[in-house]
Amino acid sequence: CPRLRSLSIASCRGLSQDALLPLLDAQQPPLSQLTALDASYCDVQDVLASQLLLRCRQLQHLALSGCAGVTEAIWQQVESQQLQQAQSHG
Repeated sequence: CPRLRSLSIASCRGLSQDALLPLLDAQQPPLSQLTALDASYCDVQDVLASQLLLRCRQLQHLALSGCAGVTEAIWQQVESQQLQQAQSHG
């Protein structure tokens, strides 16, 4: 789904992190057009969130409320990427 722009899997508690890994498979086209992802209350860990941020360059909205495996470190990465993007556009 290379043209996918918005994806909400919020509250899909039965959806494991392993089920989300194919979205990031290097053999498949990256989600290059994804601008919004809501994975609130899902089994998302920092590693997966970090990979999403690295591969989904157009991502503007990321919701991870209630994801116990997401730590403060991921938000520091988001801030760092935003600063890098601002510097490259400015």
